[in-house]
Parts: sequence; structure tokens; C-alpha cells
Amino acid sequence: MSISTTYSNYTSLFYSSSSSSDSTSSTSLLSDYASIKNGSYKKLLDAYYTKQESEASSDSGTTKTSLVLLQQNAIDLKTAADALAATGSDSLFEKVDTKTTDETTGVTSTTSDYDYDSLYEAATELVEAYNSILEASSEQSSSLVTKKTDIITSYIGANSSLLSDAGITINGDNSLSIDEEDFKQADISTLKTLFNGSNSLSSYLSSKASSYFYSAQNLISALSGSSYTSSGSYTALSTGSLIDSLT
Repeated sequence: MSISTTYSNYTSLFYSSSSSSDSTSSTSLLSDYASIKNGSYKKLLDAYYTKQESEASSDSGTTKTSLVLLQQNAIDLKTAADALAATGSDSLFEKVDTKTTDETTGVTSTTSDYDYDSLYEAATELVEAYNSILEASSEQSSSLVTKKTDIITSYIGANSSLLSDAGITINGDNSLSIDEEDFKQADISTLKTLFNGSNSLSSYLSSKASSYFYSAQNLISALSGSSYTSSGSYTALSTGSLIDSLT
């Protein structure tokens, strides 16, 4: 289930007419609301996030720059994964016709086979993008990112045997390596199972890439304190993607 919480939820809280509401609590809530509206709360947030970004920069590398890099890596991973997972007319797993001419007889014949060169190139791009996002995520200290990395590396590890059949090895640091000769000699059914369709590893990585992207976006917003405008008014943000990313 997707959860989406916006500012409307908070207004219903402030203006609740329940007879059981405690007057002291209501006064406190209205006081907090006034602080938000007059900009005092924004100043407090700015000071907090400035300190947080400074500490992150010196201790863990969790800065807006590193998070933007993580987002770019996420885009690269999703692009590579989607290319392999594509079906129909965009599928890389469709056979292609190749014409060859016998030099002696001059007879031209047509053979139909899978384009292993294109498949290997696409798989290599996926491996490189995966390795890049692992490296970028290792520079983050936020549990929003580290938890995703733990989950994704566990998933890859669980498929180590199938990956090995496709010439792909899991290294000691959880990065991947791909061997061209072994990949091109792999059974096409193995490659399809790994990379093609909605239930493939490629589809899984595409989904996780999106999750990385939006988690980085939420962290950038937090570092910027961008939930509040310069006048101190509140900008409604959906927290659904943030909550969903934790599940």
C-alpha cells in the first residue's frame, strides 16, 4: 500500500473540533503553527540542516554534491536495466537476420540468430552502472541509502549461480565483473531469465534505481531545508515515496 501524507493532514489536526481535545495541547499546537507561519521555525530548520550538512561533509561525505552524483548513477542504472528488460519491438532478445555470401560460389544465405554482441554491450553497461551506484552509495551514511544497498547486494548474492552461468562474477566488495567469452557462450534461456522481462534481475534493478533516486532527492531536500519557503510558509510534500522506500 502506498502512503501519501500532505499538508492537509496537518490542517485537520490543528482544526479538530473534538470535545475531548486537551486545551493545553491545542494551545501548544497553535503556537507551533504560528512559529511555522512567521518564519521562526524555518530559521531553526536552516540552522539545523546547515549544521547537519557541515557534519556530513566532514564525516561521511553525505553532501548535496554526492547525492546528486548518486542520482545520476541511479539514472544510468535504470537506463541500462530498462534496455535489457525491454520486450516487444524494443527487445534486445529478438533474433536478427544476417546475410553472408560464399566467396567461392557467390551464393548469399540468410541466418537468424541472437545478437550476442549487442547483448554483451548492454550487459556490460548494466554491470558498470551497478558498480558505480554501489560506489556512490558507499559514500552515504543515511540509512535510506545503506539499507537499499544491503538489500540489493543480498538479492544479487542470492542469484550468484545464475549470474555465473552468464559469465558474471560477484567480487569480494560486492561489485560485478563480466567475462565476454563466457557471456557469449551462455545459453540464451539463462540470459533471458536474468535480464529480460518484468520478473528479471534487470527489472528488479530498474525498480531499485528509481528508489535510490527518490531517496537521494528526499535527502537533498532535507539538507536544503526546502520544505519551507523563504517567507516561512510550508510547501506541501508527499511523504509517500519516502515511507515506501523504507519497505
